Amino acid sequence: SVCETYSGKDLINLEGSGASGGVAVGISSIFNTNLISGIDYIIDILDAEKDLEWADVIITGEGILDEQSFEGKAPVRIAERARKIKAAKPKKIVCIAGKVPHRLEKSDKLFDAVFSLQNRPMTEKESIESTLENVKNVAFEIASLLDN
Repeated sequence: SVCETYSGKDLINLEGSGASGGVAVGISSIFNTNLISGIDYIIDILDAEKDLEWADVIITGEGILDEQSFEGKAPVRIAERARKIKAAKPKKIVCIAGKVPHRLEKSDKLFDAVFSLQNRPMTEKESIESTLENVKNVAFEIASLLDN
């Protein structure tokens, strides 16, 4: 591409140019940059790891939990960082997703439970219209899980 020729950089394979990296790649083609993980930066500047330390239960959310979620998206990075914390009692880490297209071994290893707001095959319109009911149902399921 023109940008790669101009910069002399392999922009296609540039670390950190994932889901929200389009602007970063453009800037990197012009300037000398150091790309970092957005969610890790946010966790660090908010000092949110201290909150992960004291929490017994961590609930994350994702629009669609799929392979792309494991490429640095916030819910997965939060769960990964929480798993690294040494605690007397293991933390329960739950993911609520709008949609879970298929079961992933990675999800099973990282999260104690994954819940989809879509409790049956439905259109996007149906899903949006039944959001409140589906959130209530998932909240009930999570409460049941944590009651044990």
